[in-house]
Amino acid sequence: FIAQPAISAQIQQLESELGCSLFVRHARGTKLTPSGQSLMTHAHAIMRQIEAARLDVQNASDDAVGYVKLGLPTSIANVLATPLIDLVRRRSPRVTLQISEGLSGEIDQGYAEHRFDLAILMRSDLRALQGGLHLVEEDVCLFGPKTQLASAGGDIRFARLADLPLYHSSRIHACRKLIEQTAQRLSIKLNVIAELDSIHRLNDLAVRGDGYTIFPRTSITEKHMRQGHCYRIVDPAVPLRSVLVGNNA
Repeated sequence: FIAQPAISAQIQQLESELGCSLFVRHARGTKLTPSGQSLMTHAHAIMRQIEAARLDVQNASDDAVGYVKLGLPTSIANVLATPLIDLVRRRSPRVTLQISEGLSGEIDQGYAEHRFDLAILMRSDLRALQGGLHLVEEDVCLFGPKTQLASAGGDIRFARLADLPLYHSSRIHACRKLIEQTAQRLSIKLNVIAELDSIHRLNDLAVRGDGYTIFPRTSITEKHMRQGHCYRIVDPAVPLRSVLVGNNA
């Protein structure tokens, strides 16, 4: 336990040495300034390097040991999280795999801030991402109530999405960016009636019968599939690609 005055004194000394304010202080507490945010990012990277050095020194054997932080979009976590944990436990019992699940924009941000050793990022165009291992490409689909929307083959043309009420995530996430870009290219205006940054809750809304959502099939749980229906979007199909990337810092 460190007393509050001692912490305050350390912070003041650090701010004096750096020549800038690290916190904004107000009646409800404190908040990091942009300089404080930058310092925190560097501190995280330094701590990880120290931990890596400690493990290298302590472990002369060939056995892998330590923590691996992995960021997964929800659609990928639905499929891979449990098998990955089981695989790491079997092959590298001294490794602790720490998985963080979130929407694609949240995983992008965590990767940019070096909070993950590895991450799977979602992209519509691989040319926008340097490096990385291309894993899989999956077309997004329309999910919602069981209606007579689709043709006998269960497909729906992209242009028909303009006539449907849609629930979706905010625009920072890969799938939303992808469908908006496709709609703009085709001169179509989508009718997004509400935004919610939770795939599970979006699926809950979609099966109520008053709207639809659009995600890869892997984003939809079997529970939701029993209550709704997935329509493949065609003309054009809308592919979303996943890429495995690693942080070196």
